[in-house]
Amino acid sequence: MCHNCNGPLWLNAKGQIACRWCGNLNLEFKCKSCGHSKLRQGAAGATRWAEQLGKSFPGIPVREVTVDKAESVIPNKPLIVVCTPGIEPVATGGFAGVALLDCASQLNVDSLRAPEDALRSWMNALGFMRAEGEAVAVGVSPEVSKALSLGQLRETVNEILREREELGFPPARRFLSATGSRETVQAVQVELGKIAGVRVLGIAESVGTGAVGDVRLVASFPFSIGLEVANCIRNLIGDMSASKSRINTRSGKAIRPLSIKFDDPRVI
Repeated sequence: MCHNCNGPLWLNAKGQIACRWCGNLNLEFKCKSCGHSKLRQGAAGATRWAEQLGKSFPGIPVREVTVDKAESVIPNKPLIVVCTPGIEPVATGGFAGVALLDCASQLNVDSLRAPEDALRSWMNALGFMRAEGEAVAVGVSPEVSKALSLGQLRETVNEILREREELGFPPARRFLSATGSRETVQAVQVELGKIAGVRVLGIAESVGTGAVGDVRLVASFPFSIGLEVANCIRNLIGDMSASKSRINTRSGKAIRPLSIKFDDPRVI
């Protein structure tokens, strides 16, 4: 997490460790949990898992279920099924066993919602298992493993909520993103700064959205002043004339001078 705002880190085009939220560089990055500064790449994916399982269990068919080769029901016979969350097929009578692979990768997704999304997908997968079946989760901490095995999801979710409240993350606070030219975004920063309770986390280069050279502001605020923030943004956009519309140099299409998103999932 970023040392400035606790946002997610990534490697920018210059190979620098930067924050996706506030744009601060974390050149001397160290994990707040273990103190290490070593980074690693993500998992290889379902296809490689299917290949490895085929070598480890010779003589047992291995079937990879993908979006292109989706199957809703599979027969009740010896078979290893490899799939990604969301496209799990139903086995007649339920699966005899479920292996949750690359759990650490799901928890390390560059999103604030990674823990609850991972728990949801794991519980959904376990729902496809027969009552007397067995399951194993690979790459989870002892605390998460205990919560899964004992069904202590309420305690786990409450702990996540306490952490969010301490850090000022959703659902304790709402987030807002503003994307546009630096001049326009700085105008948003000035107006938001007039509202008590709004915290501007920073302005960083916009990646993958808007026009070349656009920047994105990220701010957080309590739910109680949501209407005041919305009215401020509405008045600001209303003051911008239609002549300020721009052309996206990537697509050639006209775009708004300012793009505002409340609770932007790409930010949080």
